[in-house]
Amino acid sequence: MKILSVDDKVENLYLLESMLKGAGCGYEVISAHNGVEALQQLDKDKFALIISDILMPQMDGFELCHRVKQRDDLRSIPFIFYTATYTDKKDEELGLRLGASRFIIKPLEPEQFLAVLRQVIEEYESGRIAPAPPPAETEEVLLNAYNRTLVQKLDRKVQQLEQVSQQLQAALEQKERELVERKRAEEALRQARDELVRANVDLERQVEKRTAQLVEANANLQTFTYNAAHDLRSPLRAIRTFSTLAMDDCGENLGPDGRSLLERVVGSAEQMQRLLNDLLEYSKMSQAELKLEPMELRKAVAEALALLDEDIRSKNALITVTQPLPDVVGHFATVVLLVTNFISNGLKFITSGVRPQILIWAESMNLPSESTEALERQSFRPGDGATPQSAVVRLWVEDNGIGIAQENLQRIFGAFERLHSKQAYPGTGLGLAIVRKGADRIGGRVGVESEPGKGSRFWLELTKTESREQTSDGI
Repeated sequence: MKILSVDDKVENLYLLESMLKGAGCGYEVISAHNGVEALQQLDKDKFALIISDILMPQMDGFELCHRVKQRDDLRSIPFIFYTATYTDKKDEELGLRLGASRFIIKPLEPEQFLAVLRQVIEEYESGRIAPAPPPAETEEVLLNAYNRTLVQKLDRKVQQLEQVSQQLQAALEQKERELVERKRAEEALRQARDELVRANVDLERQVEKRTAQLVEANANLQTFTYNAAHDLRSPLRAIRTFSTLAMDDCGENLGPDGRSLLERVVGSAEQMQRLLNDLLEYSKMSQAELKLEPMELRKAVAEALALLDEDIRSKNALITVTQPLPDVVGHFATVVLLVTNFISNGLKFITSGVRPQILIWAESMNLPSESTEALERQSFRPGDGATPQSAVVRLWVEDNGIGIAQENLQRIFGAFERLHSKQAYPGTGLGLAIVRKGADRIGGRVGVESEPGKGSRFWLELTKTESREQTSDGI
């Protein structure tokens, strides 16, 4: 039986596909990321069931259901809504009025979901679910109901934003009161110890400067922690939870291959959790000392690729690593973090339908004594003889993505700078800002060469250690 699964989130599609295939009922699952892609799949192939989310770009689930039930060749296909955002009774009523067979609210235990799915299939095969006629209401009536549903969602979102705004305002007012009291206390202390202040004015200036740095570091840490928790922890928790539930509840039916697949999912989730912990620790870099030591650049690149293995596989990306990658002086975890960001950008900022291709290679660069800005390059290529001796190694991560305009090449390394909407390319806007700060902390430099439509070439520059003989490989 062929099932069409429609959801804009890759992790949701993957979980649903794993659950259906693990049920042992011979379900074949085809995925689409929105209503437009779903209609294209329906034009190309025949399906026995459609399972769709509602909130999606380009065409949402309500409109998809409406269009399916208007077509004579598709009307008989059972349609199931599976959503976590449209949870009101009126939302369910609208979905059923449009012709859906069931309206399921996430999260639902896998066993319960599969039971509902089997019930719908049995009802359809036995003739108890007749092909739905076109909706009785006019287009205007359905459009009004649809608009009311959207307005209600927007109203609730506005109320939530207002509550958050009020909380933030109260926190700011409290912080201002604390600062006022602190200033008053400092003023009283200065008046009581006037002689000591005058004698230690230089020390006070250093303390004030350090206090400002700590305030900035703390603000960045709080912002980073929020974004990391919001963008990473919630979906990560869902991946781990549903994968564990699937193994616990359906382990006997999965078979060795299915269980191995879920174990890989759990393992990847745990690996991502470790990466998140590293990122949170990295946010404290301004207060910590990083020990720099000789390290193998090739191992750092391999570790970064391992962390991104799931994304690389899901996007069918072609990754080529050109050896040798010389040894450098750095901090291993920080270098892994920087390389991971570069590769992740290459996977993310890609034109739809284009296979990501990323080339990673290194070159040696001499630093003339007259100027550290004028750099004499000597490229490393497979098959060369002895590796040239030089002071600096520049690691390049080259992609075939959408590229960056010249006026934005420096801007992208600023905190919270975004060149695209979250809907087009999701992210926190902190990635390249973290890269720049990390490079500064380990005595390196970063930069980029790019043109719109021609991809980007990000580079990381570090001090080189004594070279060693290495081999070349491709991934």
